Amino acid sequence: MVPGMVDDALRAAKVRGIQNILALRNDPSRGTEHWTPVDSQFTCGIDLVKYIRSSPEFSSHFCIGVAGKGP
Repeated sequence: MVPGMVDDALRAAKVRGIQNILALRNDPSRGTEHWTPVDSQFTCGIDLVKYIRSSPEFSSHFCIGVAGKGP
């Protein structure tokens, strides 16, 4: 993942007045058994939640939902 890509997306959402974020992890491609994260910092939805909540710029702005299934 390009450094700053998540921050850029969050800033763009904030500027547009978006307050609700749904944090999801990507599924493996069809025919692929295992999913490989693009960025090891974000391996599941909760990683994105922790990142947003730890950022003074975003922590109080967004309401975050999480959906996913266990391994």
